[in-house]
Amino acid sequence: LGKVSTSELSSVANEGMKLVKRKTGRSSEEYLVRSVRSQVWGTTINSSLGLPAGVALAAEALGFFGEKTFTVSSNAPWVRVSGERGDIVAKRTDVIIDK
Repeated sequence: LGKVSTSELSSVANEGMKLVKRKTGRSSEEYLVRSVRSQVWGTTINSSLGLPAGVALAAEALGFFGEKTFTVSSNAPWVRVSGERGDIVAKRTDVIIDK
């Protein structure tokens, strides 16, 4: 499908972690924390590639940010982000926002 830069994924990961922290407190109920996480990490971050934000979190957690770019491929509903350090596979799903 194309390529995505480390800087884009890093920015999404950092902003997502800040948003989850801001929307949930230490005393938040687990259902609220799960709902916020699913909303944040399930959001599409690159509409042309159809990447869920959770890919950015996975890249951060797995230490993949030493690379400059990643190749993105898809076999619906799955999306794969590949680099020299490995692959991240995610399933595209609709995000349900609790109000």
